[in-house]
Amino acid sequence: MIYKDATKTPEQRAEDLLSRMTLHEKVGQLIMQQGTSWHESDGKNITITDEIRQKLAKGTVGNVYGLLRSDWWTGKSLETGIQPKTAAKIVNELQKTAMSSRLGIPLLVCEEGPHGLMALGATVFPTGMGQASSFDRELIKEMGAAVAVEARSMGANVTYGPILDVARDPRWSRVEEGYGEEPYLTSELGVAQVQGLQGGTAVKKIDGEHVVSTLKHFAAHGEPEGGHNSAPTHVGERELHDVHLYAFKKCIEAGAMSIMSSYNEIDGAPCTGSKKLFTEILRDQWGFDGFAVSDAGAIPGLLNAQRVAESYDKAMAMALDAGVDTELCTDLFETSLEKAVLDGIVPIADVDKCVLNVLKTKFRLGLFENPYIDENAWVNVNCEKHKALAEKMAQKALVLLKNDGQTLPLSAPKRIAVIGPNANMPLNQLGDYTAPQPTGKIQTVLKGVKDRFAESEIKYAKGCSIRNLDESGFDEAIEAAKQSDVIIYVMGGSSAADSETGFLENGAARIDEIKNDSKFDKDSGEGYDRAYLSYAGVQTKLLEKLSMLEKPVVTVLIQGRPLIMTQVMQYSSAVILAWYPGEMGGRAVASAIAGDFSPSGRLPISVPDHEGQLPVYYNTSALKNPYIDLVNRPKFRFGYGLSYTSFKYENFRADKVEMTEDEQIKLYVDVTNTGERDSDEVTLLFMRDLFASVTRPRIMLRGFERTFIKAGETKTVSFEINRESLAFHDINMNYTAEKGEFEFLVGGDLDCENKLIITLK
Repeated sequence: MIYKDATKTPEQRAEDLLSRMTLHEKVGQLIMQQGTSWHESDGKNITITDEIRQKLAKGTVGNVYGLLRSDWWTGKSLETGIQPKTAAKIVNELQKTAMSSRLGIPLLVCEEGPHGLMALGATVFPTGMGQASSFDRELIKEMGAAVAVEARSMGANVTYGPILDVARDPRWSRVEEGYGEEPYLTSELGVAQVQGLQGGTAVKKIDGEHVVSTLKHFAAHGEPEGGHNSAPTHVGERELHDVHLYAFKKCIEAGAMSIMSSYNEIDGAPCTGSKKLFTEILRDQWGFDGFAVSDAGAIPGLLNAQRVAESYDKAMAMALDAGVDTELCTDLFETSLEKAVLDGIVPIADVDKCVLNVLKTKFRLGLFENPYIDENAWVNVNCEKHKALAEKMAQKALVLLKNDGQTLPLSAPKRIAVIGPNANMPLNQLGDYTAPQPTGKIQTVLKGVKDRFAESEIKYAKGCSIRNLDESGFDEAIEAAKQSDVIIYVMGGSSAADSETGFLENGAARIDEIKNDSKFDKDSGEGYDRAYLSYAGVQTKLLEKLSMLEKPVVTVLIQGRPLIMTQVMQYSSAVILAWYPGEMGGRAVASAIAGDFSPSGRLPISVPDHEGQLPVYYNTSALKNPYIDLVNRPKFRFGYGLSYTSFKYENFRADKVEMTEDEQIKLYVDVTNTGERDSDEVTLLFMRDLFASVTRPRIMLRGFERTFIKAGETKTVSFEINRESLAFHDINMNYTAEKGEFEFLVGGDLDCENKLIITLK
């Protein structure tokens, strides 16, 4: 049997195996059940249900999602979820049962992993906005590799990430997950994460320390109407390709083996049923050869939500014909697909092509030869190496937004007041798609300050909550501040769910209307869209009162999306934006405050001064007429970020100033650390296409490099420009680089003064 011959290609083996399968077995390979229903716990032991044992033995279910997942939605807790020490044993038991079926086809075990594996005990890294603020490809690649090792150590072989949604509306609830508003930055960091997860560029086989990367969400999910999650996206064909599809294309070229459909529609066409997206663009134009999975409930949504299918059978037919291979987390395929094929509604040819894509993935993972994992590999989960990486990433994610009078770094004050709703709330530091955490695992800012300033007297008061209007804690907070020399005020938002949160079937929050006076903090994360972007509750009111004490106030912002910072900037001496910094975030913040390193992060997304300015993304093509009642410029533009030192850019040059499409040009700039502290510097390269056949962005990112430069030292930073740097979709929708002049600008932010002209001949 060819499919059992490891010397044959995955394609040959999959074709042979498909020819031996019954329709019932084929349908089973397209089913992806929610794994939290597969096991039960008595508080001590976890057992696999008899129902799933029978299905696996018959070969009628081929994929599982969220087997390791624990959270309020799944109903699995620290006590009832799967722990790292037992995960491998449970997965091996499931794989053994699957391999005992007639054809011996192993399981795909799929888990969430955008900022760490969403499983008990796994390392929690900063969320996407923090990752992007680092502007560090190698760091993202290291994180991907760490997530892959932890996933394989617990039995997973597919993880969902990176998130490639280009976020252009901060009201949208899922801004925190992606890499911000810049398609080039998103593509570069997305490719780095794919390489880390899968083990290299365009790999054809995945080894035992890596996983299949699932890109999401395809496509244009990050610019929904009104900022409403899953709402229609209104973009033209050119903007769709040059902005929202750009990173997906680059990650496919890097070898990503899986992709997830999004809930939204584009120009009336739901993405999950779009043959244009999943066949014409993804497979025919880009050459994608992996498998596509629907987002949870997206196929039934073609009937229930978008009304483009007259029945569930026709919804399945539309999705499979489009090129979506597997269904996530509903029972539609299990209950209806086989009959729909027999009734002639779903062509068997569509089923066969989808099954082939799933089987090829299993062969590429080597699961037929070795479906099992070392039951001692759990020691890799949240190991010291990965915790150190999480701290390093949290450090590089910090963005210094204000530092009046060199308030920071602090020089060992005798008395410090640590105040605020996010100062000592571990789960508020982690973002959405995070498992429950044991006490003491998360390093909060309070814990970090106590450890780093061990010689100082530390007073703590929460003061208020994120969204609650209760001011009864103000007096305690103000009294603690009065007795201190400096105030560290930690505020922001939260994506932490709790028992009060209702959930939709797909795991998104069930919210009819968010009350200001909420008993729990959650104001961000899937389903928590916002109309107003001011800080919730009475946080800024407490900050104002603290500022009246005429003591230095260092404000630390822990949050998922850009919020209106007018009052924060007014009442603070210094401001550090940490996003959701992950499990080691508190240590990173305390180290930055102490001056152990200089913050060097940059904003991956623009911060509005008022909701009425939206949209404020920097790379617009429009020359905007000014408002009569509000400035056009946002509070902070993409790329902004301060340092404890200063840098000077000089001698911007090129090895030549003219090029053809087949040539490359090297650009160089000398960067000098003119201050007194060693520091990283993020150098940004922007471009203007001076004249084109269509309106282009007025300025766009075309390169970035993070460089460590000692005080007084000069380093030369280089960039390479080629055809791809200049290309776009022209007036006829051809992807081309038009001849003409291009202005390049280099510096530490958008206010670049170093410029030169490159000509494409």
